[in-house]
Amino acid sequence: MIRELPEKIALKVGQMMDDKLADHGVGGDSSQPLTMATAQALIIKPMETLIKESMAQLVQPQPQPAPGTMTPAGYFDPVAPPQDGYSWGGVHGRPIPRGFALTKLVVGRQALTTRRVGLSVIQGWRYWMLGNKVAGTDRVPVGPYRDIASSDLWGPTFKQTRKLRTEWACVFKYLEGQLDQCLPAWRAAGPMARSTLGKVRSLLTFREAKAGVDPKNMKITYAALLVRKRLKEAAVAAAAEAEGQMAV
Repeated sequence: MIRELPEKIALKVGQMMDDKLADHGVGGDSSQPLTMATAQALIIKPMETLIKESMAQLVQPQPQPAPGTMTPAGYFDPVAPPQDGYSWGGVHGRPIPRGFALTKLVVGRQALTTRRVGLSVIQGWRYWMLGNKVAGTDRVPVGPYRDIASSDLWGPTFKQTRKLRTEWACVFKYLEGQLDQCLPAWRAAGPMARSTLGKVRSLLTFREAKAGVDPKNMKITYAALLVRKRLKEAAVAAAAEAEGQMAV
């Protein structure tokens, strides 16, 4: 509404001037001369009123979204991929679009240079659970990455992506399992709910993590290393406990 005010004011002023002058015989070949008094009465005063009314609209409090609804409705809904798959390379119905990757493209410091970097766990968590609206070379929607099987990434084109998907599965299946245990309501609340993300960050707090690594910025590949180490330690502890119980 605010962006439309200048255009509305200009249109209103033009219509008002035409109407007012025509009503008083001013303008046209047989019009009366426009004096200062006529202009004051017919144009200036009405314009002052119009501007004051428009400015009052600008300073009125604008409606604010309710707490916790700062993002548009449906922003965190799962992405729906095309039902008939993707067509590229002369093949129809592919499960993955052309150029699909589990990394993001960033612009380098030098002009016209780009490179691919790994995603943080929080960034990947959203794609894992909800999908990506602009994936691949053609920037097309892809459903939740958790539904992508290793067999979908066949061929030499996706060799690196297949390897990276193993790291993603290690981290996010671990997080899903931990959330199911310590926060059973997280699936109903949603993967991007504040309570869910708060618990995800706490689960990413590893004793072995490098100093200064913020859990919310931790790369997926690094998190996979720490998750495997934690699972190995848990397995060793469980085996030792079971052995101790058998010895009693």
